[in-house]
Amino acid sequence: MTVDLVGIIEAAYAPQVDDHAWLTAVTERLAPSFREHESFASFFFSIGAQPGTVALGAMRDSVGLGKEVAVELLDRVPSEQIQSAFLDCGVLSTLSAALGRSEAEDAMTSVGVHSDMLALRANSQAGEGVIFTCPVPFSHRISRADRIVLPRIAAHLGHALRMRRKQRSAIEAPLEDAAAIFGPNGVLAHGEPEVLHAREPLSQAVRDMDRACGPLRRIDLETATELWRAMVRGEWTLIDHVDHDGKRFIAVHPHDGPGATETANALSRRERQVVACAAMGHPNKLIAYDLGISTATVATYLRRAASKLGVTSRASLARHYRELLTNKRAREREPIAVD
Repeated sequence: MTVDLVGIIEAAYAPQVDDHAWLTAVTERLAPSFREHESFASFFFSIGAQPGTVALGAMRDSVGLGKEVAVELLDRVPSEQIQSAFLDCGVLSTLSAALGRSEAEDAMTSVGVHSDMLALRANSQAGEGVIFTCPVPFSHRISRADRIVLPRIAAHLGHALRMRRKQRSAIEAPLEDAAAIFGPNGVLAHGEPEVLHAREPLSQAVRDMDRACGPLRRIDLETATELWRAMVRGEWTLIDHVDHDGKRFIAVHPHDGPGATETANALSRRERQVVACAAMGHPNKLIAYDLGISTATVATYLRRAASKLGVTSRASLARHYRELLTNKRAREREPIAVD
């Protein structure tokens, strides 16, 4: 059976009524790619302000790995290991890679499961997002194709989740207030003045997206997912829309992307975007894919951000950004004093 992973991207940007319906639709598309495993589960997560605190949200369990198992694991695994698993690990990883083989075996045995766990994590921001997981043998090796394609899928899921949080109207009614509207052939039908300077790259991105949605999705997933980027030049998002009369349009909406509006005054908007992606555990290639820029540009922004913030390593840069984000969340939760 051929798994339609491009369909997951389409489901990610679909105007689902609520988050649970969105997660269910995405899970149903993704689950067949893990069809050789016994069960497959998905849940929202959020790292709390206190180290090691994790909240699990709406969950869909397709076979039998219930939310209770995940909750019990979180209760039993030390807080610093939870942070490593949810923040420092790769987007596609196993529990044994996050914790170490013996620690993972002990944790899984403690909840009555004698296997490793494979997880795909899609972040809306550092410390928040959705995880898809299933049990796998400890001997499991992630294939080259999965290592390339599934993190790209996760980038789209995180991006779509951010839009659902901050720009939901762009997904629910993509043609309203769109900065530009293209036909699937890349011909501009409407464009506001602020997007005309990017007309050609946007037109190319629309044509690439149309190719990805066509037969290519069934014969070359790597190329299809490479063509359909989550953002164009770190500024624009493309939303596919079929009108009531069956005509298809691609709506272009400005989108800040991860971290662009967070508190980090020393950094430029683009530096905040790149550092936010690094804080989500994205390697440079995936950051470039996520933002629609080159890997060389990503490296340049990371170097500049590290210099401005006075840190000397990528890990320190990611930790510094996450601390800024945690402090910002804590301030937002503080009650307002009333005299």
